[in-house]
Amino acid sequence: MGTAPMVALTVLVIVTTVGVACGGESDEGKSGAGSAKAFAPSLQARAPGVINEVQERRAIRALTDYNDVTDAALSQSGTTLSLVLVVAEDVSSDRAKELGVLFVKMVKFHGPDIKPVRVHPGPGNLDYVITVTYPDEEKIAKGAKNRIASVIT
Repeated sequence: MGTAPMVALTVLVIVTTVGVACGGESDEGKSGAGSAKAFAPSLQARAPGVINEVQERRAIRALTDYNDVTDAALSQSGTTLSLVLVVAEDVSSDRAKELGVLFVKMVKFHGPDIKPVRVHPGPGNLDYVITVTYPDEEKIAKGAKNRIASVIT
């Protein structure tokens, strides 16, 4: 990447950070019924240095590109990441569970944790709690993966 695009990207990140710090909110920050952000604890609960906003956005973007996914959010408290996934009303419970596992794998892949293995998320340095709901907030599935486990229970 050349110098000019890097400077432009740096300025964009600084302006966005200042806007959020001063109370500004993007369209992504607005939430209502059926929003994953309504379930996720405050972003202020994050431990410093574990997962940054760029990593979070990349993981969420990778998942929300799926047509079955309507919203996704994550929050962090210490070494535990809480993930909330909202799927379309016509998604089966089996597909919702697959998407939940995929969300953990995306966060591990894009975040600071040990990258996932092919089939399973694999062990890592962080604990994960995942909740999958429909837009009306009805829970479909809930799972957890502790740092030494390879799979979600």
